[in-house]
Amino acid sequence: MTYLSFDKTLKPARARFPEGACDCHFHIFDHASTYPLASTAAYTPTPATEQDYRALCKAYGIDRAVLVHPSVYGADHASYEAIMAANPDDAGRAYARHLRARVFTGLRTISASLIQFRMHNSQPIGEDL
Repeated sequence: MTYLSFDKTLKPARARFPEGACDCHFHIFDHASTYPLASTAAYTPTPATEQDYRALCKAYGIDRAVLVHPSVYGADHASYEAIMAANPDDAGRAYARHLRARVFTGLRTISASLIQFRMHNSQPIGEDL
């Protein structure tokens, strides 16, 4: 698996996105001592804070965004829940195999991945629904 690390150096934008632009998939990786990675994590992400992401949105004209629960945290949604609780107007998306019948603040969509990847040590989706 190729992992492209986060680079918080903002390059000048040639143009801003149209008004109302939405980033439909972003992750926050912060507070590693509070939110440890799952033992099954397929990679170690580069720190990417909420402040970094907000600066990126401002620089490029992203008005709306959907926070996605990262697979590297496995079924532990603590970081996701904390970010969503602090930003109730933001949308969120989690993966069905990690939900275990929980509902989170801001959760507006659920993704069901029907493909298993050995690198994530995922279980068949039906076992968690």
